[in-house]
Amino acid sequence: MTEATPQQRKKILVVTAHPEPRSLNAALAAFAVEHLRAAGHEVRVSDLYAMKWKSVVDADDFPDHSADHRLDVLAAHEQATLAGRLAPDIAAEQEKVRWSDAVVLQFPMWWFSVPAILKGWIDRVFTNGFAHGPAVPRPTAKARWEGGGRWCR
Repeated sequence: MTEATPQQRKKILVVTAHPEPRSLNAALAAFAVEHLRAAGHEVRVSDLYAMKWKSVVDADDFPDHSADHRLDVLAAHEQATLAGRLAPDIAAEQEKVRWSDAVVLQFPMWWFSVPAILKGWIDRVFTNGFAHGPAVPRPTAKARWEGGGRWCR
């Protein structure tokens, strides 16, 4: 009989999106967190309702945006992301994503989609310049994300 290879410890971000802390979704998230930790993984949780997550993209997300200019969200996302000038709540969630090896989204299916609060998390956290766009190099099998906000080999 061959000996099993030890599992590598991972950093897991669990993002939950249900308004009721006693819901099935909350129980499923707690179960996942408990079992991941028991398996030796490091887990962080973003409970969007408990955090009172702001789910709308607006000019407040971009501290350097001038109120007398039209808000071009895609361009503002990229400029603020690359300059490190996003709203603090967005920057904190992006840091959690950078930290993680895997992201688990735990949510109820409402009207054939994710709850609005989770859609807002996706819209505000996965900004142009962070998760997509010409400034983000294509990942390769040999590339890894560095905490400084760049891909490296």
